[in-house]
Amino acid sequence: MNKTPIVKIEEHHKEKVIAFRVDCENPESAAWGLMSEWCIENMSDRTGRRYVGFAPIGHHPNGAPHQNASELETHPYVAMMFLIGDECEKEVFHGLQVEEAPEGLFLVNDVVLNQYDENGDLDIALSMMKASESFGEFMNKTDQYEFDCGKGIFFEEHIFSERWFEQGGVPDGFRMWVPILKK
Repeated sequence: MNKTPIVKIEEHHKEKVIAFRVDCENPESAAWGLMSEWCIENMSDRTGRRYVGFAPIGHHPNGAPHQNASELETHPYVAMMFLIGDECEKEVFHGLQVEEAPEGLFLVNDVVLNQYDENGDLDIALSMMKASESFGEFMNKTDQYEFDCGKGIFFEEHIFSERWFEQGGVPDGFRMWVPILKK
């Protein structure tokens, strides 16, 4: 795998998702757990899809510092599965309301899982923070785009294999999406 994240621009419009919303401690695990259970029950083509999550008010809304593998604050989180083909034409898909997907321009990059905490455990959040540095580097090299600070959030794409649906654990990969605007 590449050691340096490659930044690309993606434009998303008129896509549809189903969403799993929670507001609790360790909300990422809860939301993705709900989505996994639903997918196992309803979907046979789980691995060829895009799964994107986000924390609408941030991962640490009360200003707590980053802590690896331990979300001690309650906060909302949304896990989404993008729909494909005629699934997008429905209002309800396997019992869930069909919703609009995030729209607009996004800087997207793969997250290289190469950051570890003081105990030697993989630190996904620190790996994401490290990967986000490439967004700033990209923006410093262009005068065509600017960050869309009005949206105030970034999105995390989770890449799941069938193993993840069967056993859980760490996804097989991550991508970050940061909203941008064309100048």
